[in-house]
Amino acid sequence: MLELPLGLAPGLPRVLMAGVLGMMPGTVGVQLTGDRLRVHVLDERLPAAAEAAALQAHIARMFGERP
Repeated sequence: MLELPLGLAPGLPRVLMAGVLGMMPGTVGVQLTGDRLRVHVLDERLPAAAEAAALQAHIARMFGERP
């Protein structure tokens, strides 16, 4: 289980993050609460945290936020 801090604005940016992250191989979004996203990672050797950070930066730019 991985708990990720979210720096994205509440609403659509966070929901998009959870949805897209759940489509990445080996991950399933479990819970989105406040500024935290819990993710189940099937293989701990996967670079899920780094991929999530990169995804969060892309989504921030999509919505005109600073990553």
